[in-house]
Amino acid sequence: MLSSEKNFALPETYREILEGAHNRAKLKNWTPSPHRFTCLPDYIIVIPAQNEEKRIINCLDSCAQSMNTARAAGRILLIVNNTNDLTSTLARKWAQNNPFALDILDITLPKKIASAGYARALGFDIAHTLLNPRGVILTTDADSLVDKGWIGGHLHAATLGAALTCGHVIVNNHERAYLPDWLLEKAYLEQEYLNLSRKLQADLDPDPFNPWPHHGDESGANMSIVAFAFDHIGGAPRVTASEDRELVKCIIDKDMPVHYCNKSRVTTSMRLHGRARGGMAETMKHRLNTKDYLCDERIERADMIAYRITTRQALRTAYKNETECLDLLKKLGLNSAQRRQAMHFYTFGAMWHYVEKYSPYLRQHRLCFSEMIAQLPRLRQLSETTASLSDKPHLHMNLKDSKSRHSLQPSPWHYAMA
Repeated sequence: MLSSEKNFALPETYREILEGAHNRAKLKNWTPSPHRFTCLPDYIIVIPAQNEEKRIINCLDSCAQSMNTARAAGRILLIVNNTNDLTSTLARKWAQNNPFALDILDITLPKKIASAGYARALGFDIAHTLLNPRGVILTTDADSLVDKGWIGGHLHAATLGAALTCGHVIVNNHERAYLPDWLLEKAYLEQEYLNLSRKLQADLDPDPFNPWPHHGDESGANMSIVAFAFDHIGGAPRVTASEDRELVKCIIDKDMPVHYCNKSRVTTSMRLHGRARGGMAETMKHRLNTKDYLCDERIERADMIAYRITTRQALRTAYKNETECLDLLKKLGLNSAQRRQAMHFYTFGAMWHYVEKYSPYLRQHRLCFSEMIAQLPRLRQLSETTASLSDKPHLHMNLKDSKSRHSLQPSPWHYAMA
């Protein structure tokens, strides 16, 4: 028999976060962990969950296994949102029967913003108030299973100086087996295109923090951010979809290092009836019903990929010289007002995102599947042409001992990590 619900008083700080202008969440129930720390935790795992009664226990069990191997003190913060099943009840029972700290916040978000993205951002805000100032906020999804070394991998990346770490996401093999072969074959081709794009970038504009090969995944199912970086970007972005990629963009805007960690792995669901708008379930369902669907937003024409990479590299070099930078901005089609605005950005990352937005030569054309297939031979050719560059040794760099390749000078991030 499951225990009955008990209402605890919500700390005032949390209430302010819930009722703030960004969230406007209504509290249903708050169940703090019965386990108390004598010091602030080194990490907190934030898990948004909506109607996940069938999967939440497996998710929590996997987190517990990883916590058991991590050499640090941590806790879990479960953000149950807009839920009408037994997710919260089962989680409370789990908390009573396990030695790991689990706080459960059960809320209702307004319909317009009810999403994993908003729930995750809210969880980040609360976790930040509980965390060691040099701690790490990790996040995964309620339909996912983390590996035993998941926490350790993220914490290790943080000690090397990563502001944001993106772990590798693997789909559930059992669920993948139910998908038709033709859809899987398309997915493999799309993955090949993405991998060739990443390899091309590694050859033309290598990132010392992410030597090839690396996975390049940017998913809320497997991500972490250090407390100082969270402060520096002003908190998590409030978006209802693609909050993970938006968070990566915020970090890059500040010229802080993003690390793609191959060792921290998470297995996630490949179900067709998911909760998140724009999530994997919605994407797979759309592709099952659409012959020539739009591919991942990062997929564009092969020559455009190379042009974007080399242009970014050239602008980063010119960024050190105002005259050269203005000249290149003019060649990229920015008008005088836009050029002046571009020069006001403190970081290269923010300038680059601005230039991408306003340059007519850098506008992104998202490809449908048939267009991607037509471009694949050209991308393979470009990859082979630049393959000789990949034979040169890539520099493996300790992030704390160097500034970001995007920075003209060390940002506050580097001083904080010193």
